[in-house]
Amino acid sequence: MKTKVLITICILFFSSIALFAQENNIVKTVSVDDNNHTKEYIVYDKNNKNPLYRTVYEYNEDNNRVKRNSYIFKKGQWVDSKKYEYTYNSDKKPLYIVFTKWNDKVKDWENTSDLILHSYDKNGDFLSVTKIQIDSKYKFISKR
Repeated sequence: MKTKVLITICILFFSSIALFAQENNIVKTVSVDDNNHTKEYIVYDKNNKNPLYRTVYEYNEDNNRVKRNSYIFKKGQWVDSKKYEYTYNSDKKPLYIVFTKWNDKVKDWENTSDLILHSYDKNGDFLSVTKIQIDSKYKFISKR
């Protein structure tokens, strides 16, 4: 069971940094605000030093990530790309993550999101991860 939790955490971690793993880019920590529990990173093009991506992480008092917003640099400004919202159970373990993409055509967040639900047994041991598609009002659409 602990292996599954570790694998899930590793997958989330590596998906978080996959954006930064590109060979032609430079990652810079732009700001860390301990009072507001935020960290911001910007990825620059290695060749021309232009900004490419920006990611802002927000944490709660327990240092658990509660939000991750990603932006793309387009036409001289930052444009929303995707966001993750994290919720934890009373044991401070991940309960679910809501992942939503930005719709550039309508200049708003998509009407559907992926809800990644973490399940635990009665002892608090990790059981599984289930991906569910929901609408903007958190209503069930489909299960994958």
